[in-house]
Amino acid sequence: MKHLLPIFLLVWAAQAFGQEPLDSAFWDAEMEDSVSAMAIKPLDPSQTKKLLKQIIKRFNQDLKQKHEVGKYRTDATFIRETLAPFSVSRIESLKPGIAPHNPDNDFQLFLLPKFNYEGPYELTYRDSLYISHYLNTFPRICPNYLPTVPHLYNTIRGHIDKGPLLPFEEFSETMYYYKVTAYSIFDAAGRSVYRFTFARNGVKRYGKDVVYGKKYDVGELVGTAYFDSQSLRILQFNGKGRVPTEDHVINIRFQNDYDEDNGSPALRQTKLVWEAKGTKIKATVQRIPE
Repeated sequence: MKHLLPIFLLVWAAQAFGQEPLDSAFWDAEMEDSVSAMAIKPLDPSQTKKLLKQIIKRFNQDLKQKHEVGKYRTDATFIRETLAPFSVSRIESLKPGIAPHNPDNDFQLFLLPKFNYEGPYELTYRDSLYISHYLNTFPRICPNYLPTVPHLYNTIRGHIDKGPLLPFEEFSETMYYYKVTAYSIFDAAGRSVYRFTFARNGVKRYGKDVVYGKKYDVGELVGTAYFDSQSLRILQFNGKGRVPTEDHVINIRFQNDYDEDNGSPALRQTKLVWEAKGTKIKATVQRIPE
């Protein structure tokens, strides 16, 4: 397993470029001291458009790459208003990739949920089902996946025709709904990465309940991505997701870091904060070396 992020995580030091930091009390971003050794060059719109088309193509090719099963550990702390927090953790075997996932995970909801629990409450079976569902979801959160509303809450009866807007699904859609800016970043040794920032451009996007005809706000994912300038493979994604429901909004802030596994990206770690209706969840997903 090869590390793809040498000195380039020092771009975390450049918060002036519009990326909101995650909860600093929760974790510290990786940085280097030699910010002065960096050279940052903006790409013009034609370069940005051409590169983005190539990057989206590469990203979707990498999604299809096969990987050997690996071990991942998920840790989460649940905090709700004045209640005492509690923590859960689980180690499981997943297929690494941009979004580690075991297709059998969804069926685990109907089995006895298994995870380690630390807290003052006695969990019911229903509590355990919901916690297990969160633990199944967290490793999958990435540039091509946010949970859809029916998947977790079933508040729109499962008839929706679109999920949240994502930046790497389709080139034409990204160009239509996002304001995309790009930079080439060099260090003193000549190594380089591309940084792409995806912000909404004000064009509204709606879905439709295909049974009842109700329009709804699909939500979206915005953020900043870093790509290797040679392979165009993703190195890191810092995202902010918004998933509306009928009575509240789920806000998810997260950072994915990737290593190279069998020639394509594989998640090394995810750090996230999930906030919805008075509940905050702070979680990490870590690949465990074997």
